[in-house]
Amino acid sequence: MRNLFTNKPSIKGENKKGIGLILMLLLAPAILFASHFRYGNISWQNTSGNVVSYKISASFRGNSFGALPAVGATVNLGSDGIFNFGDGTTAQIILTITSVNPTENFFFWRVFNY
Repeated sequence: MRNLFTNKPSIKGENKKGIGLILMLLLAPAILFASHFRYGNISWQNTSGNVVSYKISASFRGNSFGALPAVGATVNLGSDGIFNFGDGTTAQIILTITSVNPTENFFFWRVFNY
């Protein structure tokens, strides 16, 4: 069998390393157990000239930060909630809870107009 990248004959030891790497990458998500984050989205819109408006939203496991928060509650993530605009400036993100699903144990938050 030939190596697809070098077109040289494959060495059995190299194949074992490659298979091990593939298995490790496939199993990594199951090993990490980082189940608190569900999804996130950052969108932006040009408002005028060089000024843009950001909308940030995300969903987390309901008890990620202790008890399930109520709609309208705010959560300060401290140093974990810093939004970097990419030009050297940053802003602290304060989460405002917009919906809660206690049955499926998740909540949704949104931040507007940064």
